[in-house]
Amino acid sequence: EEFCVLLPEIPPGEAEGVAERLREAIAAEHLPVGAEMITVSVGVAHRRAGDAGTDLFTRADQAMYQAKYAGGNAVAVADEDGFRAPICAA
Repeated sequence: EEFCVLLPEIPPGEAEGVAERLREAIAAEHLPVGAEMITVSVGVAHRRAGDAGTDLFTRADQAMYQAKYAGGNAVAVADEDGFRAPICAA
């Protein structure tokens, strides 16, 4: 499943921290015996001047796939130069 969280009043560095805390909380969740561990791959993007339509969502989605390609259970950030390496990966 995929979902989106918008944080319109949060500065960029804090938004990345929120994403990392979300990733940690989900990974720490204890499931019934025999169940697989649940993790998330999180993509973070910040609104840029001139963004139109779905630009922000497209960058966040691309960052999420970067986190997945890095092995999952990670947060990746879309920045001006492409993507920063995941800030946490299992």
